[in-house]
Amino acid sequence: MGPRVAGAAEALSAAGLVAALGSGSYRHATVSDAGSEEVSVENVDAILGSRSEAVVDAVAAADFVATAVGAANLRHLASALADGIRGRSGRPLDVLLAENLHDADEVARGLVAEALGDDAHLLGEVGFLRTSIGRMIPVPTAEQRAADVSWVAVEPYRELPYDAAAAKAPLPDVPDLVGRTDLPFAFYADRKLYLHNLGHALTAYLGGLLGHTEIAEAIEDPRVHRLVNAAMSAATQALSCEYGEPLEAVAANRDDLLARFANHALHDSVERVGRDPRRKLAPGDRFLGAVELTARHGLQAPVSVAVAVGTDALLKELDPNERPNALAALRERVAAAGPAEAARFDAALEAVSPVADLERLAELGR
Repeated sequence: MGPRVAGAAEALSAAGLVAALGSGSYRHATVSDAGSEEVSVENVDAILGSRSEAVVDAVAAADFVATAVGAANLRHLASALADGIRGRSGRPLDVLLAENLHDADEVARGLVAEALGDDAHLLGEVGFLRTSIGRMIPVPTAEQRAADVSWVAVEPYRELPYDAAAAKAPLPDVPDLVGRTDLPFAFYADRKLYLHNLGHALTAYLGGLLGHTEIAEAIEDPRVHRLVNAAMSAATQALSCEYGEPLEAVAANRDDLLARFANHALHDSVERVGRDPRRKLAPGDRFLGAVELTARHGLQAPVSVAVAVGTDALLKELDPNERPNALAALRERVAAAGPAEAARFDAALEAVSPVADLERLAELGR
C-alpha cells in the first residue's frame, strides 16, 4: 500500500466531484500525438472541505499532505490543517504545496501558525514544501465534464520537483516526485518561470500575431519556433550560470518543453495561454524576470525582444489612456539591463506592430 495522502483540490463542481471520487476510482487519460492511454486510478476517497472534522482526521492520519486549491484559497485550509497537526501528537508532517505562488511556503506557514495560536510551536515538526508544477493539462470541454466530472487528461510528462531541503519527515516514495538537496529549489522555480512560462507565453503571443489558434500549430511555425527557441536558449544558459547546473541538463529541459508545446492532443489555445498579459509582464515574472536573469550573465538580447512582443499584447488590451504609462514602465525595466536593450526593445516593438516582421525580430534577438 502506498503512502496515505490528504489532498485538497480546487473543485470543478465541489459536491459533484467529491461524490464521483467517492465511488473509489476515477478515469485518468494520458494524451499525446501518439494517441490516448487511459487507466482507472483505484483506492480513491474524497472529503468535501466543509466537513471539517473529517478533513482534520485525514490530516492527522496522513503520511503527507498535498494542496492544490489556488493561492487565494489557502487561508480556507489553515484551520483544518492546524487542528490536524494538533492531532498528530508531534509526528512530523510535510505539506507539498502545488500552488502557483512563488512564496507559497511562507504564506501557508503564516496562515497555519495564526490558526494554531498558542500551539504554533508544533510547526517545528511541519515542513511546507514548494513544488514546481510543469505538467500541462487540457481543459475539459463542457461535454466531457457533463459525462464524467472526475475524468482528467494529462500530457505524458510527469516530473514534480519539490523542496526536499525543507522536508521534516522521511521523503515520500512516489514515482517522479523529485527532491534534490544538492541544488537550491530556487533553480526549479526559476526554470519553470523563465523557461516553461516564458516560452509558453511567447509562443502564444507570436502565434496570435500570425493567426494561429492553438499552441501546437504556433510552435510548429518555423518563424515562431526560431524566436521562442532563442529566448529560451538565453534563459537556459543564464540558469546554468546562475545555479551551476550543467548546461546539458538545462538544455534537455528546454528541448523537451519545445517538443511538448507541439502536443496537438492538448488542444491548448493561444488565447488561454496568452491570457492576462498584465500579470505576465509584472516585475519578476516570466518576461521581466527573465530579462534580469539573462542580463546578469550578458545574454539578454533575445529576451528583450520577447518583452516587446509581450508588451504589444498588453497594449492592445489597455485603454488608450493607460498605454503611455504602461509602455514607459516596461521600457524602463528593460533599460535597466543596459542602453542597448532599451534601443533593442524599441526596435522590436516597431517590428511587431502594426504588421509583425518576424525576420526583423529574429535579427534583433541575435
